[in-house]
Amino acid sequence: PTHEALQPVARNWKWRWAAAVLLLVAAAVAGGFATVRMMRRMEATRHSPTTVTVRRLTEFLGLEGCPALSPDGRSFAFTGGSGGTRQVWVRLLAGGKALQLTHDHTDHLYPRWTRDSSSLIYFSPSPAPDEPGSLWQIPALGGTPRRLASSLSGADAGPGGELTFFRVNGGRVELVVASADASQLNVLTQ
Repeated sequence: PTHEALQPVARNWKWRWAAAVLLLVAAAVAGGFATVRMMRRMEATRHSPTTVTVRRLTEFLGLEGCPALSPDGRSFAFTGGSGGTRQVWVRLLAGGKALQLTHDHTDHLYPRWTRDSSSLIYFSPSPAPDEPGSLWQIPALGGTPRRLASSLSGADAGPGGELTFFRVNGGRVELVVASADASQLNVLTQ
């Protein structure tokens, strides 16, 4: 090809290169503006004050422990001293006085809510040092507690209502999963 025949092709390439360079510059400028906007938003978020409200939930003298929020988010249960023993208490998050659920002269520990927030499961250690304690269930607004099972400690309530706890069976410690009423037990490990 002659020099005159290649001139239109060369001019065409110059325009293509110029357009490509302009597109790259435009993309870089747009990306820079987007980056600056994002950094300004992040900076404003980082320095904006977060409002935290602290509210006292219990007014007892002494130690309160083992807090458990109900699944419906309306109440919480905890243990607190009464008459020299640890008792289970419930209080509405909206306010009001705490309601004492347990009253007998033994310790009551580790309250956990049932799935429907209608009752609590708790543990009472045995008065004899070498004996296992018991898991109990009591309505959330008080009532007569019902013994569920022999246990070495508190139980955890699962999302399906099942209970997981440790027990002694034939001299062996077992981790078990039980139905919500502890009528059916499944040994996970010994």
